[in-house]
Amino acid sequence: MKMQTKKIGEIFKASGQERAGTESFPVMSITMHYGLIDQTDKFKKRIASINTSNYKIVYKNELVVGFPIDEGVIGFQTKYKQAIVSPAYNIWKLKDGISCNIDFIGRYLRSNTARRIYASKMRGAVARRRSITKDDFVSIQIPFPPLDDQIRIATILTLAEKLIAKRKESIKALDELLKSTFIEMFGDPVRNEKRWEIVLIDNIVTCINSGTSYGGVEKKGLDNDELGVLKISAVTQGVFNPNEYKAVKKDAMNKEIISLKKGMFLFSRANTKELVAASCIVDLDYPSLFLPDKLWVLTIDKSINPNYLNFLFKNENYRNVLRKKATGGHDSMLNISMQKFRALEIPRPSLSLQKQFATIVEKVESLKTKYTQSLIELENFYGSLSQRAFKGELDLSKVPVDIAEPVV
Repeated sequence: MKMQTKKIGEIFKASGQERAGTESFPVMSITMHYGLIDQTDKFKKRIASINTSNYKIVYKNELVVGFPIDEGVIGFQTKYKQAIVSPAYNIWKLKDGISCNIDFIGRYLRSNTARRIYASKMRGAVARRRSITKDDFVSIQIPFPPLDDQIRIATILTLAEKLIAKRKESIKALDELLKSTFIEMFGDPVRNEKRWEIVLIDNIVTCINSGTSYGGVEKKGLDNDELGVLKISAVTQGVFNPNEYKAVKKDAMNKEIISLKKGMFLFSRANTKELVAASCIVDLDYPSLFLPDKLWVLTIDKSINPNYLNFLFKNENYRNVLRKKATGGHDSMLNISMQKFRALEIPRPSLSLQKQFATIVEKVESLKTKYTQSLIELENFYGSLSQRAFKGELDLSKVPVDIAEPVV
């Protein structure tokens, strides 16, 4: 079946002419991963201008287009009768007499297929400020099957998304299990109510080496004449991410580098206030990756188990201690000096108890690896499923239709 299509301009018309003025409305922001959300949900605080009189009013079921649009910064406002958004955003309203399912339309407009189309039409020299003109936007052809099939496709994709969400919840639950197990076994590391011996980092970290930074290029995969310099984001999640790097030509390198080897304990000496002092343990040898200067590799004394130290640094109370040691001119990038780091005090439980905890970590991480692989497979399946759905390649005859009021 060939998928019917319509131009965006046949489905939507420009909106957003009304301004907030002196009235009070919920303030919303458009995001790459979650669509349009309350601004406080994204930033934990209001970042809108104190004077929102020029902010645009967006009605329920209207489409908000932000930037960069090719990163999926687009979505429907489905939460409030009226809300307001930045005057920099474009707002579109469904045309009268056009019946469509906004779950279906919204998913397509945020899909990888649509994002590639946006990218091909964007203009401007600066990557994150490139934009698409309104004329180019409304000329884009998008899938537009009959309403019942729109609902069926949205239903299928919703079910697949729920499976992905459940797998993510399972992975998060395993992370929380390890954090709570750490507290159960060792107590609060700041209050130290279990009265463990207190030692200086300087007494248990026998060597600290920092890497070498080179300017690199963001890309997936390395050519034979390239190595990857890690970004600090390779460490910030508390688990080593070998995909966070920049490619550097080998012939441009003239300094000694530290290649990544299994078991290395990495520590981020510089980052934002929230992410500084993140740590992780390298899971495998990565001979094509090397350390930047903002990451340290710590050599740890045998009286401390690396898994214990890693979860100590992940503990939120102890992280607050680490953050206080970070200095800098502003919160966007803080730094912990080697001198202040070495002067830190940590509790040192018995090595046998640390090893018991390490055994638990290994078992849980093994399960987490399986769940993570399952998540990757589900996300790949979702990508394939959505592509086939938007091309009209799915047999929808057996998918029930939830007869809901069409959006007009």
